[in-house]
Amino acid sequence: MKLAVNAIEIGSRHRRSLGDLETLARSIRKLGLLQPIGVLPDKHCRLKHRLIFGQRRLTACRNLLGWKEIEARIIDIESIASGEFAENEVRKDFTPSERAAVVETLRSRNCAGRPENSENFPNKISTKEAAALAGFGNERTFRDAKKVVEQGSPDLRGAMDAGVISISAAAVMTKLPPKRQSEVIQARPARRREVVRSLRAGAGDPQQPAAAGASTEKVDAAAETITQTLHLLRAAGLTPKILNAAPPRSRTRMLDAGRRLTAWLTPLLQPQSGAASAAWDAYAQAYRRRYAADPVRNARVNAQLSRLAARLPAADAPAVAAWYVDHPNASYAGRGHPVGLLLANAETLHMEWRTGRRLTPAKTRQDERSAANVQSSLGALEILENLDAQS
Repeated sequence: MKLAVNAIEIGSRHRRSLGDLETLARSIRKLGLLQPIGVLPDKHCRLKHRLIFGQRRLTACRNLLGWKEIEARIIDIESIASGEFAENEVRKDFTPSERAAVVETLRSRNCAGRPENSENFPNKISTKEAAALAGFGNERTFRDAKKVVEQGSPDLRGAMDAGVISISAAAVMTKLPPKRQSEVIQARPARRREVVRSLRAGAGDPQQPAAAGASTEKVDAAAETITQTLHLLRAAGLTPKILNAAPPRSRTRMLDAGRRLTAWLTPLLQPQSGAASAAWDAYAQAYRRRYAADPVRNARVNAQLSRLAARLPAADAPAVAAWYVDHPNASYAGRGHPVGLLLANAETLHMEWRTGRRLTPAKTRQDERSAANVQSSLGALEILENLDAQS
């Protein structure tokens, strides 16, 4: 039905930033209003109509296009609250952003005309109950949809409502600036999934690498570590003369130890790359989520992270680090997912992250058995072919 635009009241809970209305107005002028706005029926409010969803459409039609009337949908909140509307009907009839607005309306007390103790409309309703009535699988899905409505760009909200991107993935993308959200939505699906994976891992936007460079404090700490080590060696009486006089086997062992020490200390004096810093941030966030404790960070860990960033593509290292901490492999979990094992298995973990497959001992044995079966089948086939050729 059509309603006068001036008879529709916008409540205080609606967002203030409406984004680019000019583009929306041009689209409506060209194609018409494809989706009606939603309002409360007269009997629920002292005002004639109260907006539930469609604020951008209403504002564009009223302020930019000069419409006097707009196509609107009367939403019977009492029917939804009392369960007369099945959840799957609400889910089918409304987009995610519209269902989020229905939840807010179910929870709202702004409609003073609503009977306070109506049997059909409970006086109190929890967010969890309202989310279920509005067709969301759980409260978390509602909160994700609400986040997209409040923080997402028009392109991101439109993609979520059209089913181009899931509600949870759209909520993750709200971490990006609005302009970047629109760019990612318009990118290829594979690129979009890569960005979402990176954001979920806490590694940030893969196209926006962290700034490189180590702080002065880190360089000073590394220099102090080297100075203390040299003092300890001198105090132990290790001099070039003693080293040369040592038996060949002992001298070789000491030289090897010195090379290992140099390899360990050298990265401390090098500016830590942005990829290494981002990898630590992603690793630490995933570690806190899994173990509810902060991981240990020291000079050895810094060196390992620098080597990890050198072995993997810079944009992938943070996501692989987070993937590793969530890995169910018993050999990782049994040792508390140390950074050393992340470095030791960097390429394998990168392959797993890229393909979305986690290799466990059981899975590896299964793959080996499958490969063996294939080889046996091929061998049998070859024998049959030879026999056939000889007959």
